[in-house]
Amino acid sequence: HLSVHPEFGAWLSLRAVVVVPPGEGGGGLEAPGPMASPLTAEEEGRAREAMEKALQASQSDASLCETLHGVTDRTRAVWRSWVDVRDVVERGKQHRFGDLQVEYHYTKNVDVLRKALATEHL
Repeated sequence: HLSVHPEFGAWLSLRAVVVVPPGEGGGGLEAPGPMASPLTAEEEGRAREAMEKALQASQSDASLCETLHGVTDRTRAVWRSWVDVRDVVERGKQHRFGDLQVEYHYTKNVDVLRKALATEHL
């Protein structure tokens, strides 16, 4: 799944999603219909390819979180493959996270966070 914001493109961070089954809660509001894809046909094709590569790179006996939060060459290749999925989207590229922010987002490496804060490259 790739979330694409109309202005920020793929460069947004979701912290929570609330799913309410139809008929429960929602005050009787109807669920909205599906939105049209904000991606071009070319972007959709490239996104599918990048997603497949990211899924393949992520296959291991460890969980994805364990894989991403390591500091090996393989770890870097895995999280970079997920960044490649986002980088396919042209919309919102001007809002792309800085390199240190991207690395911290995927690895949760506190040293990267410290470096980002020290150099103000968020």
